[in-house]
Amino acid sequence: MLWRGELSRAKVRETPDYKEYRETFEGFGKGQHGFFKLLHPVGYVRIVQEELGREYVFNKAPAFEELTRGWHDMPLFPVKGLGGVHNVPIAEIWLDDPDKRVYERIIFDPSEKESTRYYNCFPAFIHKKADVAPMSEAEFAESAMG
Repeated sequence: MLWRGELSRAKVRETPDYKEYRETFEGFGKGQHGFFKLLHPVGYVRIVQEELGREYVFNKAPAFEELTRGWHDMPLFPVKGLGGVHNVPIAEIWLDDPDKRVYERIIFDPSEKESTRYYNCFPAFIHKKADVAPMSEAEFAESAMG
């Protein structure tokens, strides 16, 4: 039914195929390229993973639509609508998806608190607090000697 164009946009969003593409599109939990909606200020954020860290690119809705419209490898879903079946890019379906990733604002918080309301762009500490113990004076002296 999905690939024959018998489903509306709302029904397409319920399919496992769409949900899998959405997870890839959002880059959820992978610390890689991905997208999410931001409420303050209202817009869309593209996460770009670079060798030296992440870059966050903010776009208002029209600029976001223009950005994603030109992607040649973006999956298209046949969607039933007025006037017949149309091939619609995942980004267009994602824009009005009530289950897409949405955050109130972006924060930088090294306290390591998990939040579903805010996107924390702090990349995380390399060592957890419990992994690091203070050095004794003898260990410090030994490390200082070379």
